Parts: sequence; structure tokens; C-alpha cells
Amino acid sequence: MKIRDEMKDTELSKPGIGILALVILLIFIPFWESWYGTSLWGLNLYSPAHMDAISDQLRVFKIVLVCAGVFLLLRKSNAIKTVIKSSAARNLVLACC
Repeated sequence: MKIRDEMKDTELSKPGIGILALVILLIFIPFWESWYGTSLWGLNLYSPAHMDAISDQLRVFKIVLVCAGVFLLLRKSNAIKTVIKSSAARNLVLACC
């Protein structure tokens, strides 16, 4: 019981850390996937023709992920501000995302 009470006071227990991690994942995973050049990091589920056929749906899905990340970033920016103490680091995170 004592360990649980001590863990509640740590930095990792703040709700903004989970939100910040989710925002970073929602914004940067589609970017990294697009950076690679081929759909789903070159994964061919059935054939290259099949992957070409689903590439449009994949683009829409990536746009939805990025929009959700930006929405969450704008909506929960106060929670993110409580996690990042330095104003320079906070501005960098908000500018990069």
C-alpha cells in the first residue's frame, strides 16, 4: 500500500503524460509510415496490387489519425502544459506537433 501511495506522487502519474504520448503517436506514426515510401513499411498482405488498391483508404486513415492528434493537442493543451515545465520545451513541442 505504501508503494502505491508513493507512485501516485511521481511525475509519471500525471494525466498529461498519457495525453502527450498519445498525441505524439497519433501525429508521428502516420508521418513515419509515409516517410518510408511504401504502404505499411513495405508489407505486402496479398500482393502489391492489393496494397495499391488499399492505399487510398490508408491515406484517409492517416489523415484521420493526424486530425485526431491535432484536435487532442489543441483540446488538452493545458494538461500538456502541466507536464512540461520549461516554456521553451513546451513551445517546441507545440510547434513540432
